[in-house]
Amino acid sequence: MSHINSSPVSWRLAAVRGATIGIWLTFAYAVLVALYAIVRSSLRIQTALASGDALQMMFGTAVTLAFGILIFAVVMALVSAVIGGISAIVLQWLLLRFNPRHASTQALFIGLGLGIGCWFVVNLILLVMPGSRLTLAYPETYLFWFAVPGLIYVVASVLTSRTLNVRAY
Repeated sequence: MSHINSSPVSWRLAAVRGATIGIWLTFAYAVLVALYAIVRSSLRIQTALASGDALQMMFGTAVTLAFGILIFAVVMALVSAVIGGISAIVLQWLLLRFNPRHASTQALFIGLGLGIGCWFVVNLILLVMPGSRLTLAYPETYLFWFAVPGLIYVVASVLTSRTLNVRAY
């Protein structure tokens, strides 16, 4: 029965998997943000300028926005890699401790619990911070900088839990 509490996934591999998922989801979010920003700015430019000038302005704005978002995404991907790696190590420990038989449903709930738990703790910290703009008093800021990335973190926790929940035999 010693195989029940063992895992074929090493701690290092768990961290790499978590970091990889974090990086991929960061770039996916960046693509969505870029599309939203480019479409929104293009619509505003088109209504404000004549058709000949609008096309050049829309192209220049799209390139500028895409470049800025890409640079920011690279920085955030590094942060996401660290958070993803640490979270995967925690998930690996939780899976070994609370899911020794590698049940898929239980693994998904462990990942979901970790994701929601971390999101909830960070949310409480933000709510008690004086002067924080990451609260429901500023819904656009809260959604963009915290709610959607928090949801992505929950999804990443579930995906990572699923990839780490493998049988040792």
